Amino acid sequence: MLVLQNKYAHLDSAADLIPVAVTTMKYKILEFRRDRDRAHSSIESTPFAPPRSKDPDPEQSAYILEMRTLLLAAIQELGERCRELFRLKLEGYNYQEIKERMGAGSLNTVYVWDFRCTEQLKPKLKGAK
Repeated sequence: MLVLQNKYAHLDSAADLIPVAVTTMKYKILEFRRDRDRAHSSIESTPFAPPRSKDPDPEQSAYILEMRTLLLAAIQELGERCRELFRLKLEGYNYQEIKERMGAGSLNTVYVWDFRCTEQLKPKLKGAK
């Protein structure tokens, strides 16, 4: 509350600071959850993960193999940074680990790289569905 009171000195009473504090806490919680979810995302949440059951459906296995082949071929057409980023993601590294391995300045840089590389990849996979 003291930090908010210093930042919002134009507000006269503590009662005026409560809505600001609640809003700030809401956004901090959302930011924490978003970062936590991004950090824990990995290849296991994608349709390109290997089948987990002992007796996989042959049709599903063939589809996954075909999609994996198309994905890897499309990734090879991208630049070196995008290839490295996708390689690390496909190996299961989280964004924090990717940041450290690629020497990015911040986690947001990795998010931007991921977004841009994904946008470059989408047109290459357009007809793959």
